[in-house]
Amino acid sequence: MKEINIKGMYPHITKDCFVPLSAKQRNALQKLDRKVKAQERKIYRYKAQFSLDCNDGIETEAVCHVPSPEELYLQKERNLEIHKALHRLPWKMRERIYAHFFLGMTVDDIARREDVKPACVRKSIDRGLDLLKKDTTFVENVQ
Repeated sequence: MKEINIKGMYPHITKDCFVPLSAKQRNALQKLDRKVKAQERKIYRYKAQFSLDCNDGIETEAVCHVPSPEELYLQKERNLEIHKALHRLPWKMRERIYAHFFLGMTVDDIARREDVKPACVRKSIDRGLDLLKKDTTFVENVQ
């Protein structure tokens, strides 16, 4: 039985500490040490830029989420309910909400296009959203 110094293996041990090990334990410890050093070399050589995707699809799934048929159907139903609720609003409110939320236009752009004050457009959008919140059929169907 050989003795090894475990001082270097554990950072909290400051003095030499010799522990007797059998040949089997010593071989297992050397194997583990080689594995750790190989991993450190790999990280150093490749600057830790190796893929996390170990051919199990985790990385691909995180980057490229493909919705299930159920998710697609629910999204379609949600969009249909949103459009139905929008069509129950007055024309001007509907146009302004659609331009702001669906087309991504700013309130200032909408006001410039309609030649009105931005405060008018903002009020109209807020009132329209309040009406949508009060529309019980819309709220029940979307949730």
